[in-house]
Amino acid sequence: MLTAVRSALLIVLFNGYLTERIDKMNSLKKQCDKLWQQCVLLDWQGKCCICHKPATAGHHLIKRRFTLTRWMVKNGVALCTECHMKVEADPSKKVFLDDFLTWRSPEHWKFHNEYKSKASRNVDGLKDYELKEVRKCLKEFLCSH
Repeated sequence: MLTAVRSALLIVLFNGYLTERIDKMNSLKKQCDKLWQQCVLLDWQGKCCICHKPATAGHHLIKRRFTLTRWMVKNGVALCTECHMKVEADPSKKVFLDDFLTWRSPEHWKFHNEYKSKASRNVDGLKDYELKEVRKCLKEFLCSH
């Protein structure tokens, strides 16, 4: 009986620890996402890369679920709300990538081609110390511009 109580207590404590760790990781990811967004807007001088109106969002070229490229500044383009909706409406994003990036931003097109296959093989999460390093690098990027 005492062993069952200890086991139950350990499970409760462990679940609390896991919840706390997950919350901390989610907080770090949100901070990195926000910094990434600011870096992308800065990289594009705050203008939509398509129509040159004031940009409101950074758009990931390679889906953000892939941690290898999620916070790389070259993995983003700045878009206004209207253009962002158009890009998101194209499920394959192929029209956007082929028709736009090839002539408007060759360096982003090169990045996309170089990393798209690598990124799809990397879906594992980062450790909290790695996220802190990502956050630090994004802050340094912002300060250097």
